[in-house]
Amino acid sequence: AWAAQELPEHCYLNLRIIDDGGQELAGGRKLHELQQQLGKAAATTFRDNTQEFERDNVTTWDIGTLPESIKFARGKQQLTGYLGLQKEKDGRIALRLFDTSAAAEQAHRLGVIELMKLQLKEQVKDLNKGIQGFTQAAMLLKHINADTLRDDLTQAVCDRAFIGEDELPRNEKAFKEQIKRARSRLPAVKEA
Repeated sequence: AWAAQELPEHCYLNLRIIDDGGQELAGGRKLHELQQQLGKAAATTFRDNTQEFERDNVTTWDIGTLPESIKFARGKQQLTGYLGLQKEKDGRIALRLFDTSAAAEQAHRLGVIELMKLQLKEQVKDLNKGIQGFTQAAMLLKHINADTLRDDLTQAVCDRAFIGEDELPRNEKAFKEQIKRARSRLPAVKEA
């Protein structure tokens, strides 16, 4: 177990962040501060190089098998990207390449759920109707807009029924099997 106190400044590595042209972008001894400072710019730069892997407006699983990660070259650098589906602001679903596995995993879960909703339109259509005790719950939680509460409930039911503890599908076969499971689980999850 490491001692909780801070080490003297000189015990930490001095980090220098260099761009492709050899210019120093930032430097310091605190990695997390450098990551916060440059993270957004790095993600943007990363995004500028990923178009060949990405696709907009995905409506069915016609994207083949998604590998966990992809290595690609940018200039002299080898970069690693993580593929996942993502729900865009306009509600459409897109295939995107992320710079961290955590970001890809989080987006992919929501993206898969949205894609499954498209396939299970009929089952999802009436999900938020006839929820027992909804009126009482909405009155108790009156600081939350009733429509927002209803949408959150629907999303929670879909998340639990469609994925739950299952592994996220990364190919068409796994996606179709997930839809079968979701279809049979949905009524029980809604009831619960």
